Amino acid sequence: MAGFFQCLTSGSSGPPRRLRRSHASWTKSFEVNADLWGITQQDCYTVLGALAHSLALYSCLEALYLGADLLLLSDLRPDRQAAQISEKNASILYATPTQLRQLSTYSAGPLPGLRKVIIGGASLDPATRHLARQLCPNAEVLEFYGAAETSFISLSDSHTPEGSVGRAYPHVEISVRSSDGVTVAPNTQGDLWVRSPYSFAGYCDTGAPTANPTAEWIKAGEIGQIDQAGFLFLTGRRSRMFTVADQNVFPEQIEKWFQKCGVDPVAVLPQSDPRLGNRAVLVTTGQHHSTDQLKALSQGLAMHAKPRDFVTVDGWPRLASGKTDLQALAARLRAKI
Repeated sequence: MAGFFQCLTSGSSGPPRRLRRSHASWTKSFEVNADLWGITQQDCYTVLGALAHSLALYSCLEALYLGADLLLLSDLRPDRQAAQISEKNASILYATPTQLRQLSTYSAGPLPGLRKVIIGGASLDPATRHLARQLCPNAEVLEFYGAAETSFISLSDSHTPEGSVGRAYPHVEISVRSSDGVTVAPNTQGDLWVRSPYSFAGYCDTGAPTANPTAEWIKAGEIGQIDQAGFLFLTGRRSRMFTVADQNVFPEQIEKWFQKCGVDPVAVLPQSDPRLGNRAVLVTTGQHHSTDQLKALSQGLAMHAKPRDFVTVDGWPRLASGKTDLQALAARLRAKI
C-alpha cells in the first residue's frame, strides 16, 4: 500500500508481530531528531543490529532521509564493529544496552568520534551508562523509551534523574491512568497511555488483539508513574507482572536490582508455587556469581520479590535486537525445574 510499510515487534515475551505504519510516522521524528541533535549531512551513522529489528531499521532510514553517511555493521563481530566506527569516524550511534556492552567489551579503545549515542530497546542501567561514557568520552548519551507500535515515547538526557526514562518526546502526550481509565495524580502508579503522531497504523494479523491504534490514545501495556516535573518512571510490563502471596511482582525491578550488583545477563521468571501462588526464579549464566552470592545480593529486596530459586544456563538466548529471548529462557527453565 502506497505510503505505508511493515515491520516487526521485538518478540521478547511473545511471537513477533507484524505491524503497519505510515512513512510519515517515522519521517516526522527524523526531522525532530535532526533539530534536537543538530544532525547534518556531515554525520555518519552506525547501525549494529539486523534491519529486521525496528531500532536498526529506524536508524538506517533516518540516516538516509537526512543525507548522512551510514555504516551497516550487523554482520561483523563487536571488535570489528568498533574498529569500523573508529576508522570511519562515525558520529551517531543507535544501540541497545546489550549491543553497547558488547562493543565496550571488545573495542580496542575509546571511540572519541561519536558525539551522540542513542540507546533504546531496553532500560539503560547505571553500569552500562558508565561503560558508555568510558567508551564514548565525547558523546552525549541519550536514552529513549518507546515501542515498535508507538516509536518514541520519552527521551532522557544528562538532567534526567536516575531511574527515569525522561520526559515526553516532542509532540507526544503521556497519561497515567487507573484501571478504570481515570488519570491519576503525580507520583501514582497506573497504566501508561500515549497519544502520538508517530504511532503505527495497526497490526497486520487483524484477528489478534491489538493496541487499538485507531483510537486517539494507545495503551502502552506498561505500568509507571510521572512525577511533578514530568519525568516518567517505569515499573514494568503488565504482561510480565505476576503475584507472589497476592502481591504484585514486576520482574524488571528485580532484574535491575541484580544488574546494579553486577549480575548480567539476568532474567526473573515466575514458577507456580502451591503455597504462594507463584515464586520468583532468577536465571543467569553463573559465570561470575555463585548461588550463595546471588542469595546474599537478594537480601535488600522485599520478601515477596526475593527469588526463591536460582538457575544457571549455558549460553544466553537473545533475539536479533539483542534483547533476552524470554520465551526460549522459559523453555529452558521448564526443562530444569
